[in-house]
Amino acid sequence: SLESGAYTVTATAEAPLVAAVWQTTGFGADADFAWNTAAPAVTESTLVAVPRGPDPTISIANPSDEDVTVSVAEQDDDPQEVTVAAGATEVVEIDDRRLYTIDPRGASVHAAVGFAGDAGVASMAVWPDAANPQPVVIYP
Repeated sequence: SLESGAYTVTATAEAPLVAAVWQTTGFGADADFAWNTAAPAVTESTLVAVPRGPDPTISIANPSDEDVTVSVAEQDDDPQEVTVAAGATEVVEIDDRRLYTIDPRGASVHAAVGFAGDAGVASMAVWPDAANPQPVVIYP
């Protein structure tokens, strides 16, 4: 029952938690819906492949208490510097069928690619770049 718009949802718990947010274009026979899943923290430069879809965007959420600047660049293009205020989310318009790099320069952000049109909606969380994996620590 929320007004149309862009929202950032944060869920916290003292135990393991699974959560998702449901969105829809309406409630009639021609309506579309999507489940938006949690986006993990991204701290290093990450490649994002944007598939075909209506009005694509990258949403970047900053859960920290300090502003961060994130570089967003289409492959082989000059980067766009995006300042994300503490506790806020910025939405960047992008093109579909392109490769982008987002680089939070060591800051911890969460990001998702979203699509929204009259006929459909979709969202996909941005995961840290698999080519730059974090170490797995095994404790005895």
